[in-house]
Amino acid sequence: MPVDTNKWNKENPEKKIANDRDWNDRKKYGEAMRSQYGVDGTEGYNYLREVQNYCCAVCGRTEEEILEATAKKRRTKLKGKPMPALVHEHCHESGRIRGLVCNRCNKEIQGYETLVLRFGCKERMKEYFND
Repeated sequence: MPVDTNKWNKENPEKKIANDRDWNDRKKYGEAMRSQYGVDGTEGYNYLREVQNYCCAVCGRTEEEILEATAKKRRTKLKGKPMPALVHEHCHESGRIRGLVCNRCNKEIQGYETLVLRFGCKERMKEYFND
């Protein structure tokens, strides 16, 4: 007899959220995580968290500091599921995962990549910042 997934999801909301996150991590970053670290999904995400001491790879803030600082304006995904404190940061050209970063650092990296990759102004940026 087939499982009624809607019923199961309603009866197991915590497991549903965990399964959704695992599926999302595997779908988005599974191949890169497997080739770089030998793990994927939630296991791969948690592996990177541990390697980075549960801190952002760029600014060094801990997950607790990030969650506390953003508690009032935390973005949520579908159906109110909270976003994690750290997200996969990756190269958009190669797909290589660089690490886990907070949303603030991720936005800064995206801005830099936009200038450098799309507009090809890496040398001009170096000159600009070396005043």
